[in-house]
Amino acid sequence: MESSLIQVRQSSTGLLYSFSMSIIVVLVTYRIGASLRLFDTFWGWALGALFFFCIAASVPVLFQACSWVCVLAMLGAIPFGVAADATYDFFVNHIDRNLFPFEIVFWWVVTPVPLLLGYGTGRLRYGRRT
Repeated sequence: MESSLIQVRQSSTGLLYSFSMSIIVVLVTYRIGASLRLFDTFWGWALGALFFFCIAASVPVLFQACSWVCVLAMLGAIPFGVAADATYDFFVNHIDRNLFPFEIVFWWVVTPVPLLLGYGTGRLRYGRRT
C-alpha cells in the first residue's frame, strides 16, 4: 500500500514536471530565437526540438514511476507556453501575434518525434520499459 502511494506521488510529480518544463522550453526557445533571430529559419525550430528531446529524456531518469502520459502532458502544455509568449509580446514588445494558434499547431507537428525519441532514449538508457 505504501509503495503504491509513493509511485502515485512520484508519477504525479513527473506529470507536473513535464507540464511545467514544456511551458518553460517553449518560452526559452522563443526568447532565444528572438534574440538570435533564429525563428525565421529552420534552426529556431531545431533548437526547440533539441530542448524538447533533452527534457523528455530527463523525465524517466528523474521520475522512475512515470509513463508515456508525461509525453502527452508535454504536448498539452505547448498552447499555454505559446499563449504566454504571445501575451508577453503583446504587452511588453507591442507585437501583435494574432496567428499564434497556427504556431501551436506547428509546435504540435514539430515536437512529437523529439519527445518520443527523447523519452524512449531515457527509458532504454535506464532499463525500464514499461
